[in-house]
Amino acid sequence: MTGRHSERDASLKIPFRTTEDIPRSSGSVASAMAAPAVIALLFVLWSCGDPSDYPGEDEEAPARASLSNDPIWAVGGADGPEAQVFSRISGARRLSDGSIVVGVAGFHEIRKFGPDTTHRWTVGRRGEGPGEFERLRLLRGCSEERIVVYDRSIFRVTEFSQDGERLAAWQLPSGASVPYEVTCAPDGRVIYFAAGQFPAETGIVRWHVPISWISRGMQAAQLIRDEVPGPERVLDDGYWDRPWSRQLVLGGTDQGVWIGTGDDYMLELVGWDGTVLDTLEWSGRDRAVTPADIEQLQDEFTEGHDEAARVRFLREDWPDYERVLPSSVPAYSHLLILDDGTLWIGEWDGIMWLPRLPGHPGKRWNVFDPSGKRVRQVTIPSNMRLLDAGDNWVLVVVRDSLGVETLAVYELSWGPD
Repeated sequence: MTGRHSERDASLKIPFRTTEDIPRSSGSVASAMAAPAVIALLFVLWSCGDPSDYPGEDEEAPARASLSNDPIWAVGGADGPEAQVFSRISGARRLSDGSIVVGVAGFHEIRKFGPDTTHRWTVGRRGEGPGEFERLRLLRGCSEERIVVYDRSIFRVTEFSQDGERLAAWQLPSGASVPYEVTCAPDGRVIYFAAGQFPAETGIVRWHVPISWISRGMQAAQLIRDEVPGPERVLDDGYWDRPWSRQLVLGGTDQGVWIGTGDDYMLELVGWDGTVLDTLEWSGRDRAVTPADIEQLQDEFTEGHDEAARVRFLREDWPDYERVLPSSVPAYSHLLILDDGTLWIGEWDGIMWLPRLPGHPGKRWNVFDPSGKRVRQVTIPSNMRLLDAGDNWVLVVVRDSLGVETLAVYELSWGPD
């Protein structure tokens, strides 16, 4: 079926199955990033508060799910076996037998652990040769059989068997079409949008980018849609992220790709030939920026500062941010599509490179079933980052106050409908 779909129209059924960083240049405003960058290195991540305290509560929200108090599976820590020491986990996937594969960007490795947490194998090292990586990211949703890894430095896709055997390696386009954000479809297609050229004008800008797909063995990528609103940036002497920037999210399915710009509570399912197959809409919080939002942003920038440093930041650096603040916050910032066609849409929750404050409720995810009905909300605590999920579990990376990473699976307890 093709057409606009609202979650409030239960008679409509959608037959679907289901940002990366750019280095900042120097500049007058970019120099103001130094203080928050230091904060990011020293931040303390806080546990989840009561989700009902979340500002701008969605009155039509469905029942919520909560995480179990303790994980049902966990590996990692500052001490212990070498295979369980992590640095910059860049992706992970839970396989059908309960084992877990994880990409460890800091060590340029892919590791697999069994359902009992036993280390099974490790592949990879730093470099550009076969089976080597510079900036790896483990992709999920590409194939049930193969483990797919993307190297953002050399634009190469490497495919492994579940036993760690390297099966294939192939290149994504580079040059003027360097991939910026990459995801997968279940049939192995790699979907991406290219960074392209910066706009000529300075100030607040938003790229309009092409979305394309390519598979192993193809000589050229196929365009899905052109001139899609992409990331927002501020350009002056250099370039940097606009606070509360809208981001483009992608999610592959059997039929095509879900595309969302963060401008409203809506996604479009676009077929491989560019045809709009369906749209998905839902309700959400009032997105208008309030004085409380601004005050919280100032607090996040200055968390851990003494009063003198806070006053200095507000006097010297804050005006550069204030002049580029949007009038509304993004509708969402992340998209995760499960193997059974369930969509997890992550609500906007602030600036990801700033620390969350004590009492911050965490990141809230709206869960839509394959018919397009919003069925649950799940709040992931602020010291966790969601990597994979199922009907009754989530796979997360947990950071403690010293930045030590643990990979963990938590059970979900669903509330009443």
